[in-house]
Amino acid sequence: MTNLADFYEKEYRGGTIPDYDQYFVRWKEQSEVARQQLSGYLNLNYGTGEKETLDLFPAPKSTHLVLFIHGGYWHSMDKDDYSYIAAPFVNAGISAAVLNYALCPSVTMATIVDQCRRAIAWLYRHAPDYGVNAEHLVITGHSAGGHLTAMMFTTNWPAYGIPSEAIAGGIALSGLFFLDPFLLIGLNDLLNLNQDSVKALSPAYLTPQIGAPLMAVVGGLESNEFKRQTSSVGTAWPANCPTTMVVENRHHFDILDELTDLKSVLWQNCAGMLR
Repeated sequence: MTNLADFYEKEYRGGTIPDYDQYFVRWKEQSEVARQQLSGYLNLNYGTGEKETLDLFPAPKSTHLVLFIHGGYWHSMDKDDYSYIAAPFVNAGISAAVLNYALCPSVTMATIVDQCRRAIAWLYRHAPDYGVNAEHLVITGHSAGGHLTAMMFTTNWPAYGIPSEAIAGGIALSGLFFLDPFLLIGLNDLLNLNQDSVKALSPAYLTPQIGAPLMAVVGGLESNEFKRQTSSVGTAWPANCPTTMVVENRHHFDILDELTDLKSVLWQNCAGMLR
């Protein structure tokens, strides 16, 4: 068991990537520039709880919306670190939203999932107040945000007051779809997962509730475990996950550059969901 725990610690920690902190610095700097350059509505409240806010960046005459959910292993990072994601979408005529949520251990992962669901329901009802059509929404997220993206596909959306058809598709980058390994690593001191919550919060163990496609993407330079996570949801959700993509020469952090590159295959797939 100890050997397996050591294996998971190595496979799921980003420290194996040299100078990985540089990406956090770059994202933060680019995001500060994006907030200065883009016309948007910052810190809109979708609820009254901790960090229940989002930023909305309308694109003129846009009929579609992309929502980005950040990563950070459910216990770190903030929407303000990812505003730069919105810029290429807005420049391409697609409105964008960047979501915040409370962090473990101050809340449970189940609470985070519910916050994301309520944020989407809020967008569907209130985005038109800001000139944004939210009837055709593509959800995308990175790492823990990839997990949360997939969890949105397990949602009974009519119970949240919106039609399931409002979700046009999803892209989960370096996502986590079965959470069993986290029971064995130190990160669980913050996540407080147990056998029951792992089953309830692992997308690969759940049944999709909507018919929209989910695209699961992983970098060719990522660990074998991250690659296994991506292939797992493709196996578990064959009808909803028509595409699992390995982007060669990308690791866990620079894979986000594929989402912001309008010439990339990944971006073209995202744009295709919006047509």
